[in-house]
Amino acid sequence: MTRRAPNGYLAIRDEAKAIGLPKEFVTDLTVHDRRWIEANITAPFVWIPRECGTFICRITRDPIDGAGNHSWDPPGWHAREGAARFYTWDGAELREYRDARECSAAIRELVYKGEEPC
Repeated sequence: MTRRAPNGYLAIRDEAKAIGLPKEFVTDLTVHDRRWIEANITAPFVWIPRECGTFICRITRDPIDGAGNHSWDPPGWHAREGAARFYTWDGAELREYRDARECSAAIRELVYKGEEPC
């Protein structure tokens, strides 16, 4: 019996096909992003497909990546811009944003719900 992929993965897979990204390092999507979503099945996430691979990160109040960086902070994302697109998955819907700043603002609003971050 074949198991069905999680909805979050199906959403990003279908969007990736529609927009033609990534062009290189496609296993970022088909292997790494899928495994990440399967391991974090209920987690909302930010997803950034670009020409050379993808970036996926859990949306939390303290999104520190392995290098100790705030991984949804726009300064870290500008290097990923260019042909990059910016999305969030909230558990039900994949939403696209105009750029890194708009995506970051949406995430801050989602996470802090009107509170000021410390």
